Amino acid sequence: MAEVARWVDIHRPVAFHVDVSVEMAVFVRAMGIPVTVQAMPGVRADRPHALGYGLADAVIAAWPDWVPLPVHLNDIAPRVHRVGGISRFADSYYPKETFRRPTETGDAGSVTIMLGAGGTDAPTAYWQGVAECLRAAGHSCELIGQNSWVTDPFRAISTADVVVSAAGQNSVADLAALGKRAVVVPQTRPFEEQQATAQTLAASGLAVVLQPDWHEVNSVERWPALIEHALGTDPGWERWQTAGAASRAAQVLLGVAR
Repeated sequence: MAEVARWVDIHRPVAFHVDVSVEMAVFVRAMGIPVTVQAMPGVRADRPHALGYGLADAVIAAWPDWVPLPVHLNDIAPRVHRVGGISRFADSYYPKETFRRPTETGDAGSVTIMLGAGGTDAPTAYWQGVAECLRAAGHSCELIGQNSWVTDPFRAISTADVVVSAAGQNSVADLAALGKRAVVVPQTRPFEEQQATAQTLAASGLAVVLQPDWHEVNSVERWPALIEHALGTDPGWERWQTAGAASRAAQVLLGVAR
C-alpha cells in the first residue's frame, strides 16, 4: 500500500483501474483518484463488495450486453458497462488461419483439456484418466495446465475440435474468440462466480455444461459421449461479443480519465 501511495504521489494518475481488490479500490479512491473496477459474476452482495462497487466511477463487466446484471450490481446499473468477453485472441495478433484445421479423416475429433492455475475440483490423475479414455475412443487429446503448463495456450486451443475448460471469464472469452466447441466444467470458487457464468452458457446454448457435482457422477468412461455431444453443437460464440471488447473497455477508462 505504501508503494502504491508513493506511485500515486509521483505520477498523479487521472484514473486508476482495479481488478477485484476492494481494499485497493478504497485505498486509491481515498487519495482522491477516480477509480474503475472490474465486475465479477456470482453472488457478491456482501458489504465489502458493495462498498467497492459503490465508490467506483465506472464498472467494467467483461460479458455481453444481453447477460442480465447480477443483483448486486442493480443499484449502480448506470455505471456498469458490459463490454463483451475480453480475450487477447480476439485481435489480429495471432494468425488464426495458420492453426485452424479440419478434423482429419479417421480422426474422431481432437480434444484439448485446459486446466488453469487456479486448481480444479478433480485431481490431475482424474484428468489424465479422461485423456487416456478419450484416446482409447479414437480422439487425439492434449492435456495442458497444472503438471503440463504452457506459457501460451493458443495453439492447443485453436487446433482442437473440442476444448474442455473451466468457466472462468478469461477461459470463456478465449473459447468465444476462437469459436470453439466446448465442454465447460465450472469449478468451485468464492461467490459462485463460475457457476453463474456456466448457467449463462448453458441457457444460451453456447457450450455443453456439466453440473456442480460433475466430478462425483461423471466417471472417465462418460467422457467420449460428452465429447460427441459437443462435436454435434454449433455454438454462436459471436454472441459473447469478444470482437472489439478490449477497445470498448479502454473507452470506458478514457471516459473516466477525461
